[in-house]
Amino acid sequence: MENLKNISVAFIGSGNVATKLATSLHQQGVCISEVCSKTASNAQLLATKVNAKPILQLKDISSEIDIIIISISDKALHEINLSELPNKALICHTSGSVDMQVLNICSNYGVFYPLQTFSKDTKIDITEVPFCIEGNTQENQEKLMVLASFLSKNVSKVNSKERAKMHLAAVFTCNFTNAMYSIAEDLMQQSGLDFEYLRPLIKETATKAITHSPSQIQTGPAVRNDRNIINKHIQELDSNTDYKELYSLISKIIYKNTNKA
Repeated sequence: MENLKNISVAFIGSGNVATKLATSLHQQGVCISEVCSKTASNAQLLATKVNAKPILQLKDISSEIDIIIISISDKALHEINLSELPNKALICHTSGSVDMQVLNICSNYGVFYPLQTFSKDTKIDITEVPFCIEGNTQENQEKLMVLASFLSKNVSKVNSKERAKMHLAAVFTCNFTNAMYSIAEDLMQQSGLDFEYLRPLIKETATKAITHSPSQIQTGPAVRNDRNIINKHIQELDSNTDYKELYSLISKIIYKNTNKA
């Protein structure tokens, strides 16, 4: 297979994921030739970081580009005019929940999905990030596997059905967990307490989940079905119906999952 460090890559999108992938590939010596974004300032900002050309329209992407990585919202991914992209390029998207076949009007296509949450200003060790790769042909899949291997030591072939399940689990792992932290912060603030008290608990809980099966380390009143504490907590949440319902539902799920026959 060709040396992929000699290829040219274009990014469509300039958000958190595009920024992390483009800058990381650039650091590994991969040529990022173009960055396409509807917002000129965003295109320019990312292009400057990776020595690329900023462009505003898909039709202006060079016909000589080898791989185009589309890193935009799922909604926008369904609306993009793929017919404007160079026919010979390998087109891939970075979505966890969108099927690879959304790109099937292209000749060469695939998925380049990093299973991680990204923020432009947060440092992440990308070598630890799982990359889930899929291609419409074995050759295209191998090209994306090699490209991902420049970034991470954790690269796997994952089909669209498997990736959708992973993304669902990731929403529980990341988005819903952070929502729980946000609720906890709100409850602390309502009581005039500092959220800093909870940070060591967050750290210890996350550490245990990394090193053990989460189902085996579950603690709390719901595991024991301690109705005295549970009912007291529910009463304390009387002023917030959503939190109250959530507490009751999560407690039931915890008890059910930790007391299976």
